[in-house]
Amino acid sequence: MNAVLHQVSRAFVNSLREGDVVVMEKLTGIRNRVRHRRSQNGDFHSWAFRKLQSFITYKALERGIPVVYVKPTNTSITCPRCGCIDKANRRSQSLFRCVSCGFQHNADFVASLNLSRVELARSGWAPVNEPNAGMNGFSHYDSPASPQASAVGS
Repeated sequence: MNAVLHQVSRAFVNSLREGDVVVMEKLTGIRNRVRHRRSQNGDFHSWAFRKLQSFITYKALERGIPVVYVKPTNTSITCPRCGCIDKANRRSQSLFRCVSCGFQHNADFVASLNLSRVELARSGWAPVNEPNAGMNGFSHYDSPASPQASAVGS
């Protein structure tokens, strides 16, 4: 398992460029927060997330890439388009759909966008190449009820 974690962390750090910043969630207390079935105990307690984070941290720091840990509060239920915070936004483990504006995307991707914005706001940095999450005229991830989606389809 250590060999796989080293390979994954090395591949991730090697994909970074000068000027990048690694932003990761503070995962302290995750075992107490996450709900799971008793039958999943073996899988749940064998997660190596902390070890993977430590491998990424030391390898990134060796290359001079800063690593920042942020609190994940509300990152998976906040809409990156309109800012709506609602538990109903997180439809499933993988689906995020905003109850306010209809923005829809992969839930983990939405959380990562929000984590990066938390760090950018905290540090006073401005994004140079902010990722496009379907928020600038791309209606692919919008619901049919979204005003933007109906305008594009006209």
